Amino acid sequence: MSHELALRADGQAAMAYVGQRPWHHLGEELQPGASLDVWTKAAGLDWSALVVPAQYDFNGELRTAPSSFHMVRSDNGESLSVMSKRYKPVQPGDVMAFFRDFILTDERFQLETAGVLKGGRVIWALAKFADPMTVAGDAHVPYVLLTTSYNGTLATTAQGTMVRVVCNNTLTASVYGGEKALVKVPHYKDFNKDSVKLDAVERLSSIVSGYDRYKALGEALAGVKMAAFQVEGLFKRLTIDKVTKDDAEPSGKARNQLAALLQSYRDTLLEGTEGGTGWAVLNGVTRYVDHERTTRDTAGDGNGASRMASSLLGTGAAMKKEAVSVLAELGNLRDFMAA
Repeated sequence: MSHELALRADGQAAMAYVGQRPWHHLGEELQPGASLDVWTKAAGLDWSALVVPAQYDFNGELRTAPSSFHMVRSDNGESLSVMSKRYKPVQPGDVMAFFRDFILTDERFQLETAGVLKGGRVIWALAKFADPMTVAGDAHVPYVLLTTSYNGTLATTAQGTMVRVVCNNTLTASVYGGEKALVKVPHYKDFNKDSVKLDAVERLSSIVSGYDRYKALGEALAGVKMAAFQVEGLFKRLTIDKVTKDDAEPSGKARNQLAALLQSYRDTLLEGTEGGTGWAVLNGVTRYVDHERTTRDTAGDGNGASRMASSLLGTGAAMKKEAVSVLAELGNLRDFMAA
């Protein structure tokens, strides 16, 4: 996946990390405690988002739009989007500085990876939580994921993310913890105001408490028994039923998606997860989304980076969220989910 991330000016992958080398051994390894400047440069975030007036050609005359502007990278001049004057960009350096200050409020966090997606339209950083946990018998590592965008697709967001160690499946707080387990600052607000930053830092405890909600959810789902027809029915709902209208014959693509999802479920059982439970089904879905599902690479980053963005922030995350919702309904866990 990493060879498909955006590249820095020196041709290296726009990603930095500490600890175990991720994603096919690419990215620049940093030592724990590296300075903010070192992190920012190594992660390919050493540029600014410039606000440049948008212009257009009208009958050969170049005119300037009065209420819109291009968001342009300072290092290569690439336009990331056209936005209104209401949009307040959060500079990459400010994101890294905030995340450093954010995680320093709890010594159990350590910045682990950071990088660029979609040519700079999305940037992200990930901090590891020092206290691992076991959920339904499976080892998990909690993280905080910080993202922002320069094309209007994402607010500046910090949210809990759980990683199941045996297969590196992920599930974010928007799926298992709702609004209580994330910090979201829309781009019409001034991110650099002390009051905005202070509010975000104070909500870190909500993100941490979301880890416990994930543990409780996973163990509850492990007790939800599902017959084989219910498992396949849920997978059909997530694939074939999404794209097939009325009594029409499902397309080959839809059938392939269902087959891949069923195989991901079988692979989950081979890892030792008990079959016929909501927990096994959920991990079949997360495995499929994170490692098997094909996505459209509309940004030119490559299939792997496109899948990562979808899994954490896009249609893949939506599929996981729907799976959790259906499983909670099946197991009569809706009140549990709202707690």
